[in-house]
Amino acid sequence: MVGAGEMNALAARHFMSAGVKRMVIANRTLGRAQTLAAELKAYAVGLEDLDKELAQADIVITCTASAVPLITKSAAEAAIRARRRRPIFMVDLAVPRDIDPDVADLEDVYLFSIDDLQQLIDENRQQRAVAAGGARLLIDEEVARFLTESRAHDAGPAIRALRQQGDGIRLQTLEQAHRLLAAGKSTDEVIEFLASTLTGLRSICCDDALKSDKLLGSGAAIIRAHERLHPAQARKIGRAIRGNQPPALGRGRDCASKPIP
Repeated sequence: MVGAGEMNALAARHFMSAGVKRMVIANRTLGRAQTLAAELKAYAVGLEDLDKELAQADIVITCTASAVPLITKSAAEAAIRARRRRPIFMVDLAVPRDIDPDVADLEDVYLFSIDDLQQLIDENRQQRAVAAGGARLLIDEEVARFLTESRAHDAGPAIRALRQQGDGIRLQTLEQAHRLLAAGKSTDEVIEFLASTLTGLRSICCDDALKSDKLLGSGAAIIRAHERLHPAQARKIGRAIRGNQPPALGRGRDCASKPIP
């Protein structure tokens, strides 16, 4: 570690927690290096011993306020020769640079500057943004699915009420047709009566439509879909939706779709 400031202290603590076996802290003021070294059980040296220590280092982290590079290309070349070409990983966190940029040209030195780290940070942010977009899409899909299921559940009482009413009207219409025949009405008149009644009841047979997003937006839409057929029953269905209880549908006159001629 070249420098004993806050940035290098954080980096040094991280490396020690990761299991680094030997750490040397080089600083212009030896006392500050010794203070940090005592905390981390590391070794402290002055900058005058930096070139000698380079040959022993596998990783070099620099962050000082020096106005000129502290590690020159020639010093790095000498360290590589002494290491018999074993590579060195260097990270320069200083602005201006502590390591001569030409050091990056050496074959066995892997040098990264603060600019390289910023590029990695930007790439990481982009990846996180893409992942966040995928997560938002998944959340939106799940919310839409939940709302659809919730609306379908809320429409259940109204749908059951419509089915009950449809069954009641069907039976009453059949009875009316029998009475018409018994009263001497012609077959054509009875068929016309049935056709007209069934045409008026077409909204009752639309359970799938009632479950669609267009109608499930509110209970009021379901009531309006049925209101034209029987206003009295629509009011009962409205009360059922608000109370989440199926209405008690009778088979009296309010269920009749058309009076007997």
